[in-house]
Amino acid sequence: MTGKEEALLMATACSSPPSGRARWTLELLADAFVKLTEHEQLSRETVRRRLAENDLKPWRKDMWCIPKIDAEYAARREDVLDLYAAAPDPRRPVVCFDEKPDPA
Repeated sequence: MTGKEEALLMATACSSPPSGRARWTLELLADAFVKLTEHEQLSRETVRRRLAENDLKPWRKDMWCIPKIDAEYAARREDVLDLYAAAPDPRRPVVCFDEKPDPA
C-alpha cells in the first residue's frame, strides 16, 4: 500500500459510513478501499493494522477527522504527499510544523 493509498484509507475511515450503516467496520473499509483502488483485495487485518498505526478509531465519536473531504482538500493532500515522496534536495529542505494550538 502506497502512502497515497493509506491516506485514502484513512480519509475513508473518517468519512460517513455507507447508507444504512451506523459506523464503518473493518470489512466495509476493506471493501470500499478495493472499489476505490486497483487492488483486488484487502484483508480486514491490514485495515486494522493501518488504523492502529495511525491511531484512528472510526467507531468512536471523539476521534479527530477531517470534517469535509472535497476536491480542494484532495488536491492539497496530493501536493503534500508528492512533496514527501520526492527525493531530498539539500537546496530545498522540507520543514514540517505541528498544527496544534499555542498553549498561551
